[in-house]
Amino acid sequence: MIEATTDIKVRCQNREYRQAFGSETIKYDLASTLVEARKRAGISQEGLAHLMGLSQAYIAKLESGRANPTIGRIGTLLATLWLRTQLKLEPLIPMLPIKQKKVK
Repeated sequence: MIEATTDIKVRCQNREYRQAFGSETIKYDLASTLVEARKRAGISQEGLAHLMGLSQAYIAKLESGRANPTIGRIGTLLATLWLRTQLKLEPLIPMLPIKQKKVK
């Protein structure tokens, strides 16, 4: 884990890599949150798709991190399950502090 974290830390010195890493990280976080929410509600992908008027394939795509839904779509999905999300800031790379920039 330490070697992997060090490797990512080095790679993230490159702005484009860091941005791509951030993009993939949020997709993974969202995907795992949606799976947890759906399972907590005790509903299948097919059931959620039916409630949302979407296809089961799209729900699977969301849950695998391959979809890029709008923020509104995420809110609608969670509200369908009587949930909402709370956003919090964490370091991009675990075990590294959040870099603070002074605002002028």
